[in-house]
Amino acid sequence: MIIKLPITDKSLIILGYLNFILLTPLISIILGIINLDIPANLVTTFLNLVLIFFAKVFYYRKKYVIFFLFGIILITYLIYFSSLNKGFLAGQYKFKIIIYNIIMPIVVLFIMGNTKLTANFRFLLSRSWINLYIRYLSFLFILLFVIFKVPSEDGRPILPGMENTIWLARVYGTLLILSFISKIGIKYGFFDFIFNALLILIIYTISSRGVIISTILVLFILFWNYGGYSKFKKKMVLILLIGVMTISLNYLDEYFVNSERSYSIIQRLDLFEVFRSNEIISILGNGLGSFGQLVLGLDERDYPHNYFLEYLFEFGIIGLIFSFVFIIFLLKNINKSFVGYIGLYFFLGSLSSGDIPGNSFYYLSLFVLYHFSKDNYKSYM
Repeated sequence: MIIKLPITDKSLIILGYLNFILLTPLISIILGIINLDIPANLVTTFLNLVLIFFAKVFYYRKKYVIFFLFGIILITYLIYFSSLNKGFLAGQYKFKIIIYNIIMPIVVLFIMGNTKLTANFRFLLSRSWINLYIRYLSFLFILLFVIFKVPSEDGRPILPGMENTIWLARVYGTLLILSFISKIGIKYGFFDFIFNALLILIIYTISSRGVIISTILVLFILFWNYGGYSKFKKKMVLILLIGVMTISLNYLDEYFVNSERSYSIIQRLDLFEVFRSNEIISILGNGLGSFGQLVLGLDERDYPHNYFLEYLFEFGIIGLIFSFVFIIFLLKNINKSFVGYIGLYFFLGSLSSGDIPGNSFYYLSLFVLYHFSKDNYKSYM
């Protein structure tokens, strides 16, 4: 029996969420192509505010009082720990980026989660519209990659406005996972196969090992939970998964072990060795944005490229507890919405790259999942 995974509800929150995680990189690429220096996140925020304006119907849920009290505590916590870095500019800059990348979008999503569309715009909430949204954006991203890709310094392809191969690959991984999610319980057509094959080809062409492994793991978990197949077939898929990951590791061997490359596993392990060999871990941490100054001797926004280590270094044992609370909440509520699986994908990515503001989509996913965890919405799935 295939269990249905909720796609949307009666509010605007899912559409706003998809806009943030898909339109933001798309807008960034387009702005990069036309060489226009405008923050893509602000453009997405404006588009979501336009949707709110047309929706007109606003209602309030008491459960959000708990969320905002928790949010106030977190913001106070961030302000306090940003003061621990003894005036490093990196900490001030990181705090501003957190406001811009995480807090501002969450405020917009909060409003969208309490907004219902008028009758003329309710088609935007249907599953068929969400499916078309994902398909058309996939086609556009594939087209942009084919036309505008250029080689980066290490030879891997990048796009204007998305010069980081990891972030670029994450976009295509997100599209691939969303493509499979949108087809749960629906006939899988020829064009779906073509789109997904092209997305897989692009992900492997960009050659970001963390994205490849994260994508494979999330798709396997999704297939295991919602594939509707026997245990025998699931075991066969598990064997196939191990085979694909083995081939992937071999294919990306140079990026794993070449210490001259900035993204190699050897260099990342060197960072972990710094943690082990220095007494820089404490109960309260060293302050927001302090990693660059204390570890690398540079007052710039740098980080350990690991979700748990970042919390431990900057916020101490208390921060590490928070990091576990977040992931436990995600795993506990993962089946409340498809957002749970996208959040898991971003979490797995945060284990090997990015920092808190750089992994902002993970925190947006947590908020949207919280929206679904407290109410029983009618699913359009």
